[in-house]
Amino acid sequence: MEQMHTRHLPRVVALVGLVAGLALLAAACSSGGSSDAATSGSGGGTPVTIASPANGAHVGRSVEVKMDLGFPIGQPDTGRKHIHLHVDDSSQYTISYTATHTLTLDPGKHTIVAVVANADHSETKTRSQPVTVDVGSGSGSGGGAGTTATTSGTPGY
Repeated sequence: MEQMHTRHLPRVVALVGLVAGLALLAAACSSGGSSDAATSGSGGGTPVTIASPANGAHVGRSVEVKMDLGFPIGQPDTGRKHIHLHVDDSSQYTISYTATHTLTLDPGKHTIVAVVANADHSETKTRSQPVTVDVGSGSGSGGGAGTTATTSGTPGY
């Protein structure tokens, strides 16, 4: 009987190792390993959220946008991703290399969406839920950090 247990031991060890490896692989795949996956705004993945202003907020013309990001961002020469802030479904966007950025908007209602872009400025499918703000005619508050550049791209939302 002892010889039978010894003979099957390598198979049992291999089976346990295989099951453990599959469990690790499944855990890695479910933890948002792809940054091109859609976000909580469109169904899961690496998060990008506009933390402020709140949806429906009344703001001044200078709007400080604060984003919660699940990854580091930076200038293209760092190889890191960055954010394209689209306003009103426009193909034009403002680039942000920091999690806080100030936009200057005309009076009226505007919708802001944060889209994650690769270092080469190609946009991923990762984007925030849209946030709509009502801009008054006053100057409002500002003071956000970041680099501003407006350029064109396909918003795709």
